[in-house]
Amino acid sequence: MGSLASHFFALVFKMFGYSMGVLKSATLLFYLAFMVVQFLLLKEIFSFAFALAVTFFYSLPMPQLITASLDNTSAYPLVLFFGATLLYLSYRIASRGQENLIPWLGFMAGLAFWTHQITAAFILTSLLNLLFRLKFRIKTWALLLYSGMLGFLPQLFVEVMNRFSLVSFLAPQKSAALAIGEKVRASLPLLASLLGEGGHPWRYFLLILVLAGFLILSGRAVKAKRLLPEAMFSLLFLVFYLVYIFSHFSERGVVRYLYPLFVCLPVLMLAPFQVLKSKWRNFLLPGLVVAVFLGFNLKESLDQVKRTADRDFRIRQTATAMEGTGRRYWLADYWTAYLFTAVSAERLIVDSYTIKRYPAYSLAYWNNTETAAYIFLFRDVLQERDYEANLQRWLRRANLGFKKREARSTRLFYEVRPRLHPRALNRIVPSSFPQLELAKRAIVDGYFQLTFQNKEAEGTDDFRLIAGIPGFSSVETTFSGADQTIWVAIPVPRQQSFRVRYYLDYRGVPLTSSVQEFEYGLSDISAARRKAPLVFLEGVGPEFTYQGKKRRICTKKISLEFNPEAGYQGKLRFFFFSPFRFSSWRWYGKYAQSVRVEANGQSLIEAQLKDGENILDLVFPKNLLKESGNLITLEFRHHLWYFDYPFWLVSTFLDRIELE
Repeated sequence: MGSLASHFFALVFKMFGYSMGVLKSATLLFYLAFMVVQFLLLKEIFSFAFALAVTFFYSLPMPQLITASLDNTSAYPLVLFFGATLLYLSYRIASRGQENLIPWLGFMAGLAFWTHQITAAFILTSLLNLLFRLKFRIKTWALLLYSGMLGFLPQLFVEVMNRFSLVSFLAPQKSAALAIGEKVRASLPLLASLLGEGGHPWRYFLLILVLAGFLILSGRAVKAKRLLPEAMFSLLFLVFYLVYIFSHFSERGVVRYLYPLFVCLPVLMLAPFQVLKSKWRNFLLPGLVVAVFLGFNLKESLDQVKRTADRDFRIRQTATAMEGTGRRYWLADYWTAYLFTAVSAERLIVDSYTIKRYPAYSLAYWNNTETAAYIFLFRDVLQERDYEANLQRWLRRANLGFKKREARSTRLFYEVRPRLHPRALNRIVPSSFPQLELAKRAIVDGYFQLTFQNKEAEGTDDFRLIAGIPGFSSVETTFSGADQTIWVAIPVPRQQSFRVRYYLDYRGVPLTSSVQEFEYGLSDISAARRKAPLVFLEGVGPEFTYQGKKRRICTKKISLEFNPEAGYQGKLRFFFFSPFRFSSWRWYGKYAQSVRVEANGQSLIEAQLKDGENILDLVFPKNLLKESGNLITLEFRHHLWYFDYPFWLVSTFLDRIELE
């Protein structure tokens, strides 16, 4: 899907301000434009009465029509408008000889394909209509191609930047494809629901009328041995249905993929009545449309009104409850997340933990919830109920602190402490956690080596042991629940006594019940001296392969110890890789990663990191560095959760540090 509709909505918001009413009114304008173009086309091809009857059909509050006409996510009103416009232009060129419209047809075809690739069936139908009439004239088709590329130009730029990813999307998908017969059978209820909702068995009679209209209009074209204008609707139905059936989208059972057929379905349904005399036909056409609505859609339409009113009330009630907690930043399923961000006009920022499409919301959430994670679950989808049930198990099993608020069927969990990582919701909590017993401890070359025995070894993976000296150092090691011996080595401070703290973490969730602390005293402070020139103290994670290189994750604040040789007058050179891609249009030019560096409590430098490779040189003022134990801290402006590194908030990657 291209961004034309979004640009239009942005312009409308700029002019009239943001509100759901403005958004839906702007969407409805496209649908009304479709109705106008369709009326003009049908009036010229059939008759004024026929065009009026079909337009009357489009104006009725039928459930699927309401959804299609007010859809601003996939922009189906724009699809319908472009579809009818392409048919109208091809008709004027092929049947009226208005070849001056050829550039407009090409431009609109390119614009339509950029806006939504589902318009391919309309484009193909229009081109076939021209081919039947104008034959193959190089000049004509070259002009069409040129003007089409102009309309498609915005998407063409995107394709060049993304290495033509649209090609692979449109290519046949490798999947466990259903048999054609199965796909046809599965499509019939979806087709019927476009004309009649509620599962009424007689609604398939409407499909029989559609088939009859298809055969009548096609038969006339065969008899005339040329593509009659009215046969365009039969051709469109055939082209679209074949493309749909042979694509992998027909395996999904989603009715919205069939919405473009609204351009031809009511036309084909009413076409059989064209054989009647004009007097009877003019009465029957609107009468049939009314009968279709009253007999097959009225009950479902009234039910939809009730459901919509109830849903609107629940959404408003939930948004009020969310704001009442005093919390602005939340996590939720994708559809829930952007619904509440939109209806609250961004007073609430709800980030998605299922699909990542709006990185600015993710950045806002993960950089404003450092001490607590806010979990929101909207319970009218089976998957979300599963997430909620698993969350409840986590809260009980891991003994997490939280607050809870209910708004009818919606439940809000907030102030969850410690932070519950959203990836934990996909994993069932183990029946038991490892029980580690500190078996041995010793100071070796400036490190406190702790050895643990696992008293309840099980085969579950994804555990971490995190140990450190609060305020000075922290290290971790990943282990399996089946491991019997686990050990870590912690850098210790140069002081007589210090506190040691360690605990378990499962899939990014600290297990508070496992927290243990003890005091330790050094008999000889010289035992805390380390020989390595650089020692990572806090905030530097394990190595990962990122873009073909071994790199270490850096959190929002990292610290390291620098032990230079005597008389050192050089500099430290850091090689970073910033993965944010803030230069992308998705960030609107509003964001940049920066880092602030201190050495022994004195500010050294504040620099901005560009996307990708970065080199940061630290030059130390004279007399700033001590003989050993120099503390260097780097604090980054942003960090973000990446799917590939599910238990880390990444600020940047560290390739290496060189001493010069």
